[in-house]
Amino acid sequence: MACEHRDSHERHYLPAHNGLIAPHPACRECGYIKNISPDKAKKLGYFANVLAEMKNYRGEKLLSDAQIRLILKELEKVEGFDDDYFMTFTTQKAAFIKAVRKYSSLSPSFVKSFLSS
Repeated sequence: MACEHRDSHERHYLPAHNGLIAPHPACRECGYIKNISPDKAKKLGYFANVLAEMKNYRGEKLLSDAQIRLILKELEKVEGFDDDYFMTFTTQKAAFIKAVRKYSSLSPSFVKSFLSS
């Protein structure tokens, strides 16, 4: 994903998160339709901050710097992870939990508890 995403004036009427039909802007460069739901994607920095919180949870060292680096590299590999047109926060959460589980023994519910709704 190398597109800077610039909204076009044209709108596509599609179902919104509440089931009603709503106008969605599309990128004039790549054509992706923008996610207008409240389930907006977060930037990679948000997940880096979550990992930093998890690193020293209650004085215990749960993750090493190497694990954090590997997890972030895994997230960078996910196509469109940092793209708010392409990805939802729910999808990002699933990818994040999968990446954390790949490089640590932390439970999915524990990891999920650090992610805001």
